[in-house]
Amino acid sequence: MAVVFHFLSRKFDANLDLNGLDYFLPYNRKIPEIDKFLIDYNFDKQLLEYNKSLKNKFKKFQKRNIVINWFIPNFQSPYGGGINDILKFATFLYKKGIKSNFVITQKIDLSDIKRLKQTIENTFPELEAFRIFDINTKLPSCDIAFATTWQSAYYVLHYNKTKIKFYFIQDYEPLFYPAGSMYAAAENTYRFGFYAVTFGKWLKDMYKNKYKGKAVAFMPCADKIFHANKTLPVKTPRRIFFFARPLGGERRAFEIGMAALSIVKKRHPNLEIILAGFNGLKRYEIPFDAKIMGDLTLEQTAELYRTCDIGLVFSMTNLSLVPIQLMASGCLVISNRGPNVEYLLRDRYNCLLTEMSPTMIADTVEYAINNYELRRQIFNNGIKTANRYNWDNEFNKVYNKSIKKLFRS
Repeated sequence: MAVVFHFLSRKFDANLDLNGLDYFLPYNRKIPEIDKFLIDYNFDKQLLEYNKSLKNKFKKFQKRNIVINWFIPNFQSPYGGGINDILKFATFLYKKGIKSNFVITQKIDLSDIKRLKQTIENTFPELEAFRIFDINTKLPSCDIAFATTWQSAYYVLHYNKTKIKFYFIQDYEPLFYPAGSMYAAAENTYRFGFYAVTFGKWLKDMYKNKYKGKAVAFMPCADKIFHANKTLPVKTPRRIFFFARPLGGERRAFEIGMAALSIVKKRHPNLEIILAGFNGLKRYEIPFDAKIMGDLTLEQTAELYRTCDIGLVFSMTNLSLVPIQLMASGCLVISNRGPNVEYLLRDRYNCLLTEMSPTMIADTVEYAINNYELRRQIFNNGIKTANRYNWDNEFNKVYNKSIKKLFRS
């Protein structure tokens, strides 16, 4: 006889029949997301083979009047890394004579379109002549259709008013879910046969080696506003920053980071801890004294980084922009190990890498505090790393290796 925990009475029951486990479920319970898998995340062999064949059937077009349809999610802030990189690249391409349309993959109304248009115009004034469309309206034809998330890749899969299809991949999105249906739906998109433009080499290598796709990568860069005028790190660190994202960013290891900082604070009670990255942090019970930052503009973020001496930022999937922004600001980066970050981060050269244990993270912070000469070397190399990469050079590399090759000479 099995002993089963009864979730309603909060007691253990040794007499419960395991064949009656549906006792715990409500009657007429719907299978979650089944309609999405039948409609939104579905395809057949014929559609898949058609998309894979596009790049072989493609005929080069003249380098004029090229239009891209970007399939993007709705967004509030243009400063989030994902949408910001897309809009940066679209601005770069506009300077090459390539126009953009933005197709919002959620239902929006006229007020949303006006808001998004105003937001883009204010943040990227050099990006002109773009239009915004609701996914449910009749979409214009284009030369290049660009997926930007795994969900948008399904729309691009079914959208055939284009000459060729691309995929702007900034993270390995299957890892946003437990192994299961959503994981499988996200992973499917890497087999659609689109040309990929990836954030960093880790994703490019995975797309090419695991999924046999064509890809070109750009390296993460820090905007000029992050580059500091610091010449030396402080003798004794006073402020430590943590990129804290408990929701919508589980891959940033919030819980382990907070546990590590509770140890750090006990060892160094005078060290000021700054938490930023999620607007709802104030709703959490923080187990130590910390300064919690709300939504910040790019300028405010850069100013914050310049005032910090050590930055904790973890990436369980792909690297974010935060490490190179911190380096440019003269802030020592402490991060986790792994090929997903080590294509940019080099332990004891431009950062310190640690095992993902609260005690070992705290020990790494302690080591940084007590070793000024090492911090000075990492400080200098971090700034060198940040200076090595800039958006124009990285986007030019992508453009020359991918989109430019589509044009007739």
